[in-house]
Amino acid sequence: MADLKQGSASHQHEAAAVIQKHFRRYQAQKRYKQQQSATSTIQQHASRFLARRQAARDNEQEQRAARFQAVMSRHHERIQQLELEKRAIKQLGAGELEAWQARREAAATTIQAHWRGSRQRQQLKLSHPALATLRPVACSSPQPADEPSCSTRPISSKVPSNHPLLHSVTAAGVTGLHAEPSTASVAAWPAHRAGLEQQPSSASVCSGVGYSSRAAAMHGALRGEASSCLSAEASRLSAVGAAAQQPADAPRRTAALPAARRMVLERQVQLRTDAFKAAPNALAAARATQQESDQRLVHLLEQHTAAAAERLKAAQRRQKLLQDAEALHSQLQQLPQLSQLPDNVTGAHFALPGACGARAQRSRQAHALALAEAKVGSKWWLPLKALNQQLRDAAAAAEQDAGSTSGSASKAAAGALWGAAGSTGLLQQDWQQQELMWKDSWQRIREEEQQRPGLQELMQQDQALRPHVVIEQELSSESSWHAASMQ
Repeated sequence: MADLKQGSASHQHEAAAVIQKHFRRYQAQKRYKQQQSATSTIQQHASRFLARRQAARDNEQEQRAARFQAVMSRHHERIQQLELEKRAIKQLGAGELEAWQARREAAATTIQAHWRGSRQRQQLKLSHPALATLRPVACSSPQPADEPSCSTRPISSKVPSNHPLLHSVTAAGVTGLHAEPSTASVAAWPAHRAGLEQQPSSASVCSGVGYSSRAAAMHGALRGEASSCLSAEASRLSAVGAAAQQPADAPRRTAALPAARRMVLERQVQLRTDAFKAAPNALAAARATQQESDQRLVHLLEQHTAAAAERLKAAQRRQKLLQDAEALHSQLQQLPQLSQLPDNVTGAHFALPGACGARAQRSRQAHALALAEAKVGSKWWLPLKALNQQLRDAAAAAEQDAGSTSGSASKAAAGALWGAAGSTGLLQQDWQQQELMWKDSWQRIREEEQQRPGLQELMQQDQALRPHVVIEQELSSESSWHAASMQ
């Protein structure tokens, strides 16, 4: 009987070992299939990402090549055009080329002269704003011999009645301007004019630097020189003096300058002189305005520089974020296995689904069971304990709220939420006993796994020793049965 009991115990131990072996094999195959599926999914996503990136790079390279070809084609066209022009120039004669160069230089000189004159007139208007209301009359139309070269329209029709220059001229008085010029003054005028003409006039200086005749007249008035109107008046007085010295029987005599005309001319000269005297104040105001404009320009440049710096910082931040995202993506492509995790890893290090009913509870429980199965960390049963406690509390609350009628339904729902962990009777057990049972069972399994050889070694030993062991067990059992029957 003792041999039979010993044989049955050995058979039970062998059966338990075989069951554990097949169960562990099933777990290993299941884990391998899951990992293989996850690996294939990750590889698919990674290959798609790499394909999209390579396609984008190829497209960008094609666009660059197209742009380069377009630019180079235009460059070759320009080079061909220049070569054709060079050949045409070489085929021209020396005289034609020189004439063409002369025409080109003359056209460039004319354009530059007009441009400089326009710029100088604009600067003159900005530096002398008081002259804006005193628009000079151009001597464009030919005048008769007995009339001056400037317009005879009085300046009072062009200048407002409340202009300050008119008040200054009126206050000074023009009573001495109505007198006719005497014969002595007329005769002495050519000598005085010759003395004035010994120095370079404002007209010659201004025309040399590109100013117009109007600017030359203003510059001459500032220097105290005779303007174009005064020059015309001087020629007029010279003609009057020559006519006075001619004999009485001369066929044609030139009339003297009328008093009204002389008064108008003197008034124009006085108004222009006063306008040039008032010009420095306007120039100071224009300079102040220019300083304000410069300050405003500096402020705008500072704002533009600050905005450019902010845009540069934003681009740098975006580049850094892209690099971080690329690094995270590369890390996700190389996920560690559960067996490679360190011992200090707990369930809090793994993301859990959101709390949204029974499905979330089942997913949490499955996650905790997976962690418990892998024995992650030193207290791997704590997440499972917390989840089961929540399920137990929820089932108890539902059972209290439902009453006697819906008690069975709440128990069924709690059992469905509990899943593979237990049934309705297991919900009523004490949690401390359940926790101790789990800890003891997992501690015993851990000790057995540490003492037992690996799976491959166990399979090899089983394949090598199993037939011999079975035969010996059968022979020993038969000999013990015969011995028992003989007794």
